[in-house]
Amino acid sequence: MSERKPVLWSCDQDCETLVHADPDDAIRDCIDMIPRDEWRDAGPLAVYGYARMVPTITAAPADLVESVYENLDEEFGDPEGNFTVVPSEVVSAAALVLALIKETYEPWACEVVETTHVDVLAWVKEHEPSWLKEPTS
Repeated sequence: MSERKPVLWSCDQDCETLVHADPDDAIRDCIDMIPRDEWRDAGPLAVYGYARMVPTITAAPADLVESVYENLDEEFGDPEGNFTVVPSEVVSAAALVLALIKETYEPWACEVVETTHVDVLAWVKEHEPSWLKEPTS
């Protein structure tokens, strides 16, 4: 599906609050909501792996610095309207700044990058066999 690895998991494809870094924790929470007598007939349970979205920066380095220079020229520039020419090294530095922002920014928004299915009863037998014991009164 995607080359990005999931970092969060849920059994809800439209989950807005992701809390599980381990798929088994997400499965455990989901199965905990299914009545015990329905496990056998529950069918496969979908488990979604989420990765943080990859942001796109649409600002061009030249546009970014030109707006700064325009603001400076309006406030402090030549009253005759001779605008400052943006030095190429400033544009190059702005490109580095934008690349660094993209590299260091961690989005909150996530998207599904992996979907797996588990059999409820088989998962319980393997991971939580104590759940299969009859409750004692």
